Amino acid sequence: LPDNQYTQYYYLFLVSESGEDDSIDIRTYDRLKEKEKIMLEAIEGNRIVSVNFDVLDDLKFIMNKN
Repeated sequence: LPDNQYTQYYYLFLVSESGEDDSIDIRTYDRLKEKEKIMLEAIEGNRIVSVNFDVLDDLKFIMNKN
């Protein structure tokens, strides 16, 4: 995008009828925040570490209601 390009992002979440935080959107968001934390720790750390994210682990995290 050009430097002067204005970009807007919209984040939509589904909330369950019971009002609990058990929607797939919220679990996906939580997983992304967890990954962000891991990557920031790797960037800001004093040593280089390998960070590998497994798609199956992501799916298990997102689909698990526990």
